[in-house]
Amino acid sequence: MTRSLGSDCMVFADGSALLTCNGTIDATGWVCVLVCPWWQWYNLDCARKATRICASVLLALMPFPFARLNLARPPPVTKGLTKMQIADDKARIVIVDDHPLVREGLKQLLSGLAEFSLVGEASAIAPAQQTIAATLPDVVVLDLTLGSEDGVDLLVWLRQQYPQIKVLVLSMQDEALHAERLLRMGISAYVMKSVAESDFLSALRKVVKGQRHLSAAMNERLLTKAVRGSLTSGPDDPVTALSGRELEVFALIGKGVSTREIADQLVLSMKTVDAHRRHMREKLNLRSTSELMRYAAQWVATQGNKDAVA
Repeated sequence: MTRSLGSDCMVFADGSALLTCNGTIDATGWVCVLVCPWWQWYNLDCARKATRICASVLLALMPFPFARLNLARPPPVTKGLTKMQIADDKARIVIVDDHPLVREGLKQLLSGLAEFSLVGEASAIAPAQQTIAATLPDVVVLDLTLGSEDGVDLLVWLRQQYPQIKVLVLSMQDEALHAERLLRMGISAYVMKSVAESDFLSALRKVVKGQRHLSAAMNERLLTKAVRGSLTSGPDDPVTALSGRELEVFALIGKGVSTREIADQLVLSMKTVDAHRRHMREKLNLRSTSELMRYAAQWVATQGNKDAVA
């Protein structure tokens, strides 16, 4: 099949062309060669015709050079893309912990695994909020104690602003004291910092898949309570209004620990412990310290956990 450019040129279906005035274009379409015997160049009419034919051929073959020369589109530019955009197949992780050694250890652990991508870290609530908003991770690994701040406050913010982000709590605080309450607040897993690396990674993989994780002991405890018909105290329990640190102090008060001993165990000043007592009385609607102590003792007995605080 051919198409004509006039009486002087024919272009074939494969892109080659034939110039009738001794002009040709090679079949590959790479080079246009005008073949005109030297003894005819004195003929100006022939020269003009040859020039006109070459121009016609070049215009007619304009679409062909791109296919002939295999000029494909350049690959997409990746400069400037974030790690999150490049590694879409990896689970994006943000670490929020006030201890640099813990963050560094987790970074080293995750860096050797192709399935995870660490996209941010923070040591306090404000920078953590900025990092999370900028990276939109799949999972936030959260410590409950962030210096003088309470990690539960960040958890509440996460549930309000980014409910799709999963939270794995990694803490030194006993899961028997906090896990049940935090599960109701929407966490996906509670892991003690004392566990082996393999246990942490197993929990993290489950969270990425949308599953929940607790230790075998905590699972057994919740199952026992469910069988007895006393699974959790319900969302209306006033104790659920206490912060993580307040709950620690509350449990110690229930065990009969003095203010000075509480301050020593939790590395707090006595003034701070007294402030926690005052805030707890307000939240629990109790009029005196003695009422707070009785209420705390009853709560500890109900929990049936003599080792509520490590």
